[in-house]
Amino acid sequence: MLMPTGCATRNRGPVAPAEFFPAPPAPPRLQYLTSLSRPEDFEPPPNALLTYLVGRPPARRALAKPYGVAMKDGRIFICDSQTATIHVLSLEQREWEYFMPSGAGRLRKPINIDIDAQGNRYVADTQQGRILVYDAEGRYLNAVGQDMDMKPVDVLVAEDYLYVADLQNHVVRVFDPATRELLRMIPAVPKNE
Repeated sequence: MLMPTGCATRNRGPVAPAEFFPAPPAPPRLQYLTSLSRPEDFEPPPNALLTYLVGRPPARRALAKPYGVAMKDGRIFICDSQTATIHVLSLEQREWEYFMPSGAGRLRKPINIDIDAQGNRYVADTQQGRILVYDAEGRYLNAVGQDMDMKPVDVLVAEDYLYVADLQNHVVRVFDPATRELLRMIPAVPKNE
């Protein structure tokens, strides 16, 4: 009687991650589907004949330190604060691309991202202390808060407002996204500070 039990225990494979969270008897709120950390997890495998003829394609950059995530029009945008890159995953085309602008719009430590209705990207860069703004094609438009002493750690575009969580000053700054003007702070900071 002990032998079948022992064999059954020994032959079990690795334990799969829980599919639902929280575990029963609580009602489930989240469902685990998959995880992605590198292009090979997402894109279809290379053609065997092509690999034989020309060799394996070069290894592509994996996520090093993912942080903020946004989704728009079937694409997932992931901030990688260690490599100063935004990974862009296209769900429909199953493509993994890299957004690494240069020049005035260069990223240094992107920590969070949000995207407005027009597809403009707002990236909170903690090292630069500002929000970098790009259009839907990834062209640098401008920056918000570059003349302020702040450490942006999150950004949200809602209706006609741009909300920036400023960790350094423990406030949420509210900007007009069109003019980049600071409208108010939450909580309100007295004028003499």
